[in-house]
Amino acid sequence: MKLNIECKILIADGEAKTIEAIKDICNREGLAHILHARTADIAVAMVWQKKPDIIISDTNLLDLTGWDVLGILKKNKLTRSIPFIIIDDKSNSHENELKAFFLGADDYIIKPFRPEVLFARMKAVLKRSFDK
Repeated sequence: MKLNIECKILIADGEAKTIEAIKDICNREGLAHILHARTADIAVAMVWQKKPDIIISDTNLLDLTGWDVLGILKKNKLTRSIPFIIIDDKSNSHENELKAFFLGADDYIIKPFRPEVLFARMKAVLKRSFDK
């Protein structure tokens, strides 16, 4: 599946450098609709206003956590079907990986990650989502 320029991607991360790394790979792949937020409040508001096709959220945001965002969005019938990839910096936490899937995440990635691998995972998640 090739992602197209119309695909809207929301990146939520407390660290600006992570947002920029993900934006860079998306821009190299020709994606123009990249949304970003550093707080859970802004991320959730953007989901309601902009209706992204996929959400990528770090567990560490500036206010709440990516876990909170995942929980809020997966509990709501209007947003639960939006694919969600969670990024975590707990490299050996099997509990966090299980928690991500239990809360409804479509994928779980550990920092540090290669942006190209994240992009490949995004494509795979979106393909599964659109094939339903």
